[in-house]
Amino acid sequence: MHLAKGYNLELSGRPSPELEELPAPRQVAAVAARLRFVKPRLAVKVGNRVKVGSLLFSDKSRPEVQFRSPGGGTVSAVNFGPRRRLQEVVITLDAEEGSTGGG
Repeated sequence: MHLAKGYNLELSGRPSPELEELPAPRQVAAVAARLRFVKPRLAVKVGNRVKVGSLLFSDKSRPEVQFRSPGGGTVSAVNFGPRRRLQEVVITLDAEEGSTGGG
């Protein structure tokens, strides 16, 4: 196989057909620090209960850009970085709601 642009990886063998079952996560986080051009406006605080898809934060200059919860549970931490810029919102998942990652 030849790729016009990119790398041509010479791999031998085939991938294993076995699947590894991983335990469900206890916590999930929405990481605002990775969004360079978003100035987040926080919509939750520590101790709030959220459901899957609940609003966590939105962009201050474009309120229609919203960031939702990846799982349902309790907001266990809201971490700030330098100059009080939002870094992440950590959610401890409930057993019955869990994450949206199917299975």
